[in-house]
Amino acid sequence: MTTITYCKGLPTPADELNPIGFTDLEMFLTSLSDIFYQATVETVNHLLNKEVKFNQSSWNSHIQEKYGLSKRYANGVIALAKGKTSSAKECRKRQIKQLKSRVQSAKDWLAKIGLVKYSRMYGLSDDVAAALAIARRGMNLSERLPRSVSAYLGVNPRKHVWSALYQFNNFIGRCPVVNRRHDYYSVSNWEPLVKADIEQQRRVSAKRKR
Repeated sequence: MTTITYCKGLPTPADELNPIGFTDLEMFLTSLSDIFYQATVETVNHLLNKEVKFNQSSWNSHIQEKYGLSKRYANGVIALAKGKTSSAKECRKRQIKQLKSRVQSAKDWLAKIGLVKYSRMYGLSDDVAAALAIARRGMNLSERLPRSVSAYLGVNPRKHVWSALYQFNNFIGRCPVVNRRHDYYSVSNWEPLVKADIEQQRRVSAKRKR
């Protein structure tokens, strides 16, 4: 599609200006831009209409008749509308993909909280304990780590609960005792495991500083 670049020389002679202070070329470009905008919007809406199959040849004729554009400019309008539509769909797909990954991460973290807090307390299986934690969050109930665990992890109480879940998730990845979901049921007290892990991390950090 052709791009028109207009550079206005200053000052413009008074006899070339109309009563509202524009030249004939500026009035033409202003009206043409509005026509292009309306034609592009209509074309985008037509492309998004799934009930009607898009036919470029017939739509080109429609644009020419309705907006008084040449065939070349009508093709430019269609190309612009197709580009905007495809880019919008691609952005939407990426956004949905990111949201799905975030939701999945939230489910995984909440499932681990359910395994830690409810599996041994109520004698629940790993799936039921995870579902209980997810259901509690769905009811807008607070789902926090036990105080003994959050204290050793150094969780900031002013931050959102996801900060604590993130830190606990990192701890689970390092914990040698928990290798599968059923292992959560065998842990009666998480405090010694968290304490040992934090001390190990401190020793490793001290060696690196040396």
